[in-house]
Amino acid sequence: GGGGGGGGGQFPARAEMPWNNGEPTMFLNKATKIFQCRQFFRPHHHVMLRGAPSGGDAWTLLDVTRGDSLQSGARELEKIEAHRAMSRIYPGCVHLSRHGQYKIERHDANARVAYCREYANPEVTYARERTAVMPLEKDPSAGIRERKVKRVGMARVFEGRVRVVETIHGYVVKRLHTQELIDEIPFNPGLPGSDFVTDAVWWDLPGELVRSKIAPDRLRAATQGALNVCAALVPAVAMCDARDVLGACDFLSSDGCNGSDGGTTGARMYLYDACPNGVGLASKTWTQLDALWEKALATTRECKCASGCPSCTQAGARGRDAGTEKKATVVLLEGLLGTWMRGGGGGGGGGSTC
Repeated sequence: GGGGGGGGGQFPARAEMPWNNGEPTMFLNKATKIFQCRQFFRPHHHVMLRGAPSGGDAWTLLDVTRGDSLQSGARELEKIEAHRAMSRIYPGCVHLSRHGQYKIERHDANARVAYCREYANPEVTYARERTAVMPLEKDPSAGIRERKVKRVGMARVFEGRVRVVETIHGYVVKRLHTQELIDEIPFNPGLPGSDFVTDAVWWDLPGELVRSKIAPDRLRAATQGALNVCAALVPAVAMCDARDVLGACDFLSSDGCNGSDGGTTGARMYLYDACPNGVGLASKTWTQLDALWEKALATTRECKCASGCPSCTQAGARGRDAGTEKKATVVLLEGLLGTWMRGGGGGGGGGSTC
């Protein structure tokens, strides 16, 4: 039960009434022979429009502004898919629903309930997430087929099944209108988020690009910037919502580990379906990846910003990780396509260097 008890002691425990009284959500009225719903329960509000529930039962977001239980004035605001619950309703986050703005106070992991109260301060919160993506080997008994591999531009590209593990390590609080940083709250240990198997396409950065074109201390931000643009443009080739395909980077440091220091020596970039089991959206980029990279390069080059903005390298939820390395991002995308190799006659002699 990760995240239970309010995020590792972030919020004090207190005696409370159960959010419901144990009644079944539906029951047979023996007098009328008609099935009836529990009071306050609306079946059509509990249907997941974005697909079948995954990761277990959905979480209930319960407004306790006017009471601690449904009988004393609390109300159910919405259901949150289990595999996305911790990234959307972590303790302390400011959550915007159709009913208004609320602040999450605490969790009951066993009952899968997040308690919140009305919150009027003009603030916004952003989760600090870490995503690990692990390609899976062929396993017919588990329905995992052999991955595909080919060369696109200057990179080796793969398509197959991966395991995605997301962890919430804290969050930042900013002023709504100015984005001024108010506070940064860590979770120690982190809250377990999603853990699922899905479809993905991934590629390694060419060695020549890493060794001679981009400085090690700029490689991480440049890679994230390129991935942000690519992920934002996936709907152009896959006909999907921007949230349906996400991106992640895996970095190799000088000691051979997945490091976070300035000595980054290699990188792998992933595009994966955001839903468990996948529906083949990321896989649609397999045959159009060169076109996606070209569109990403053109978008970044043509953007009028000086060092990166939400319209190019800082697009999406992980935009802040791209920093201001717009020039290095352009070099990286050129390297994937091989344009600097072709322009310079091979051997890395052409193009710019960061």
